[in-house]
Amino acid sequence: LIYCLQALGLNIVAGYSGMLDLGYVAFFAIGGYTAGFLNSPQFDLAVPFWVIVFIAGAAAALFGLILGAPVIPLRGDYLAIVTLGFGEIVPIVFRNLEAVRIFEPISMIVMALLGRPNEALCLVGCGEMPLNITNGVQGINPIGRPEIFGYVFETGKYIPWYFLILIMVAVAAFFINHLRRSRIGRAWVGMREDELAAGAMGVPVVRTKLAAFMIGAMFSGFAGAFYASYVSFISPDAFDFSISVIVLSMVIL
Repeated sequence: LIYCLQALGLNIVAGYSGMLDLGYVAFFAIGGYTAGFLNSPQFDLAVPFWVIVFIAGAAAALFGLILGAPVIPLRGDYLAIVTLGFGEIVPIVFRNLEAVRIFEPISMIVMALLGRPNEALCLVGCGEMPLNITNGVQGINPIGRPEIFGYVFETGKYIPWYFLILIMVAVAAFFINHLRRSRIGRAWVGMREDELAAGAMGVPVVRTKLAAFMIGAMFSGFAGAFYASYVSFISPDAFDFSISVIVLSMVIL
């Protein structure tokens, strides 16, 4: 059902809009790490799961906008290659954000030219230890669990988890079905069938594509937040290319 929730989102991008996205796992990772940041000892935060889900969806949608903006002119295999690269970059970034130091660029260049690179103005990670954001390959754990009226979801008790993700999938399917029959849903299908004709008929192609990327990514962010809370652990190794292939296969079949 976690994969199903992702497939519903990817169906907006690849199914309704006809844009082949091979890096969909990146939004899954963004949703998962958002949950890890907001409800774990990593930053000593304890944001409720029900708030995290929406924040994770918003974060994934934001990155969907960031990905969608530069790939608007691309089609077919070129779009697939760029999204594949994005899907590979995101887990690598999370893997390497365990020792972060950021220096003010102008002072860094000036001091490097003067032969004193270690005296540049430091902005982040300036102490003895650099800033550890994602804990690298060791991952983030434990991640907090959902709570309903005092009942806390636990590992090993699968029935509450099952009904929670089932409700999330049902709500997503209901929302996407109505979205499909709306004006923007018809614009997605028209753009998929013939982008030039859709543009000639008044469909705002750029905004329609960006909306597809953002809304599709949002549902993957929901799935990532649920997955992180379910396993109570998140690491870059959990987000490899095979997940994108599995979810795309689900959409096709």
